Amino acid sequence: MSVPGYRFHPAATEDLDAAGEWYDAQLPGLGLDLIDSVERAIELILQQPAAWQRDSVVSSREIRRFVMRRFPFSIVYYVVDDIVRIVAIAHAKRKPGYWRMRIRDAI
Repeated sequence: MSVPGYRFHPAATEDLDAAGEWYDAQLPGLGLDLIDSVERAIELILQQPAAWQRDSVVSSREIRRFVMRRFPFSIVYYVVDDIVRIVAIAHAKRKPGYWRMRIRDAI
């Protein structure tokens, strides 16, 4: 089953922007590599949203996590109304679960 589209929580966009800027400051162009990796991961998620690791249930939403390989980030998402709702681009080692409050926000 594939899903027709996706939507970013505004704070997830901020997560990605901040990470991209940080990587670009380390090595010019690396931030774009991160963004490209996230875009490819989203394409995979859209093809099979239920295939990725189930993280938890928050506010009756089944939260899933796509763990990226090259970068230490996960894409945290859930599906509702046939739309993948991306809640966070979460760093693997920082502030576990900080994104949980975002589930209650409509995206």
